[in-house]
Amino acid sequence: MKSDQRSDNLARGMNMAPQEKAMEERVPWSMYDNIGQRKYLTMKETDSFLSHARNEGVSVYSFCWFLAVTGCRISEALATSCQNIDFESGHVIIRCLKKRHKAVFRAVPLPLKMLDQLREWVKKGELDSNGLFWPWSRMTAYRRVTEVMNNARISGPWAVPKGLRHGFGVRAIQAGVPLNLVQRWLGHADMKTTAIYANASGPEEREIAARAWLTQDSVYESKRRRTGSWLMKSPAPWADGPTITA
Repeated sequence: MKSDQRSDNLARGMNMAPQEKAMEERVPWSMYDNIGQRKYLTMKETDSFLSHARNEGVSVYSFCWFLAVTGCRISEALATSCQNIDFESGHVIIRCLKKRHKAVFRAVPLPLKMLDQLREWVKKGELDSNGLFWPWSRMTAYRRVTEVMNNARISGPWAVPKGLRHGFGVRAIQAGVPLNLVQRWLGHADMKTTAIYANASGPEEREIAARAWLTQDSVYESKRRRTGSWLMKSPAPWADGPTITA
């Protein structure tokens, strides 16, 4: 199983870029692919991903963390240097590389923990203060991310760098961040592109939906969440499910 997952995720690292583009053209404005699978990482998957990235050294961990908290494109992250970090305002200034014929920049807030850690890594020389933070090819960066996905046992259409970008957008919308801010942070030219994140269904939406369910169903849901096993890892008959008295 682990070997199959490794092959699957590494294959995505090597071949997903053109496939993703084709998929976006076939299934426009959707957080789900043509067979209904989501294309974004959940909060729990993102936490697990970053937890495993910590074991891969400063360069890999900082790159994975940066993707997760900025939602930037992989090529935009690779173009980032110390000069792009505004430590005073707490932002990273990202050049929108999709705007190839003109210089368009956007400022994305960074968590204080990341800003402090970046300072420390630069001070220690673990990240270059004069050149790019991650002087890798796009393919190398893809491999780094998919290898961490594999170690975290995350597999599926979302187990690629773009899954982190989509996950950022979904989290922002579900946290109540205004759509125009999410649009600016992600560098979308069209608000319709940003609006697709509002159609994703995550844990937060389940909590809202639970208010409309029958009382017994809402109580059952709440108790399952408190036990820490609210989702079954594999399909099982209802009769074999956990015994919870509603």
